[in-house]
Amino acid sequence: MSESAGRPAVHPAVQPAFQPAFQPTTPPLLLAAGVLFWGWQTGYYAAALAIALLVEAPRWTRLRLELGEADFNRIADFTAWLFIGVAVYLAATRGVSRGVITAFQWLPALLVPIVAVQRFSRAERINLTALLSLLRRLKARGVPVRDPSVDLAWTFLAISLIAAGAANQRGPGYFAGVLAIVGWALWSVRPVHAAGGVWVALFVLGSGAGYAGHMGLSQTQAALESWIGNWLLEHGDPDPYRTSTSIGHVGEL
Repeated sequence: MSESAGRPAVHPAVQPAFQPAFQPTTPPLLLAAGVLFWGWQTGYYAAALAIALLVEAPRWTRLRLELGEADFNRIADFTAWLFIGVAVYLAATRGVSRGVITAFQWLPALLVPIVAVQRFSRAERINLTALLSLLRRLKARGVPVRDPSVDLAWTFLAISLIAAGAANQRGPGYFAGVLAIVGWALWSVRPVHAAGGVWVALFVLGSGAGYAGHMGLSQTQAALESWIGNWLLEHGDPDPYRTSTSIGHVGEL
């Protein structure tokens, strides 16, 4: 008897009724947490909720898009031009500095087309040439280029955390949120042989060192700005439009 004891034979053609079609590299709900954190820091709550549902939906639905290389190229180009158009519009209406910062805050929302399409595609990845037009042109000329397929999930998570920082919310919420999400992400990819207690201790130690360094840099910047301001008042060039006189003071007889 060739079959294992107690285990019935299964014909190779017989498949389970449902097989998860999406095999993501990120743990469940991690991307949603990053996007919702971005919405909390920037105040874009409705947009964050919609994006979070969209990027996590492929885990629970079998809907997939059959896309080719040309389709990914067009979607990547559309996403790039969308960001450029929004940045130019905001710079023209709000000023360059404020417009660029606002466009950067909206970066997770502006990247939704390429991220969502990649996660809903059957390939579940996107070729590097779709993201880099230079490689695409070299490939079209017949130049051999390395064109691996990549997953944008981790990049999208990092961009969400950085864009949340552009809101410049004063307080411990940003640091605590980044710490929690980064710890979650690192825990999901830790080596299988790593002891959990040691890993947590090292992460807490590194987090404390990072917080101390952050506070030290902030205090150093404030002290340096104060010193530069005082030095310019004492040793800087006089203002050609202003001067000081002794008129009104009693002189020595």
